[in-house]
Amino acid sequence: MKFLDIVSESNKSHLAPSATAAFLGDSITQGVFELRPTEDGSFGPIFDYENVYHSQFKKKLNHLYPCARINIINAGSNGTDAKYGFERLERDVLKYSPDLVVVCFGANDCGHGKEGLETYAVSLENIFAATVSRGAEVIFLTPNTMAKYPRIETYSFPGCEITEKIVSLESEGYAEMYFEKAREVCNKKNVPLCDCRKIWQKLEQKGVDTTALLSNDLNHPNRVMHGLFADKLIELLFENAD
Repeated sequence: MKFLDIVSESNKSHLAPSATAAFLGDSITQGVFELRPTEDGSFGPIFDYENVYHSQFKKKLNHLYPCARINIINAGSNGTDAKYGFERLERDVLKYSPDLVVVCFGANDCGHGKEGLETYAVSLENIFAATVSRGAEVIFLTPNTMAKYPRIETYSFPGCEITEKIVSLESEGYAEMYFEKAREVCNKKNVPLCDCRKIWQKLEQKGVDTTALLSNDLNHPNRVMHGLFADKLIELLFENAD
């Protein structure tokens, strides 16, 4: 991919342009990890911007290219979906003229059920088309599988009923329905796919408790598994290198 060429050239010369990658997504991309009780009796997110996958992506790339100037744009937004992602694409991403845009939506979208599937697909198509039209490369990243069973004992405060909702989205097939639709859109639009969800599914098939790999026991990967996203993105860059 051309992004890797830009990184390589930046590594060779301080006169070469820097490389800019933008990451558009929901709370996983923004950097939400654990949940914590709040004073009003509900719960709120704990952010870790050092360990979110795009931060690890930059660190790992700089291990390979120590002199490269790599800029990261965090365009993740807690609780949002692909439709809103397209609505804020210009404001949060394209105005910065990124060389690469990594898109990661679906964890919240699947909560809209079958009725929201077409909106999800159209929104992804719109994001891809608008990004490419501005000269940037685009990758779609499928995230982790969500909780397969409730660990309600983790949360002794109001709001833990969200666990049952998330478990049902995964167990009843809504999450997979949405990510399969995303795969179809990527194939249709010739967008490179970094399918980390497939890796999580293979881990489960091999007997790994994937729910235990979630930092909040619900839908956010832990820090080690954010590293997996970073590794697979870099691997994809090299696989698609000219």
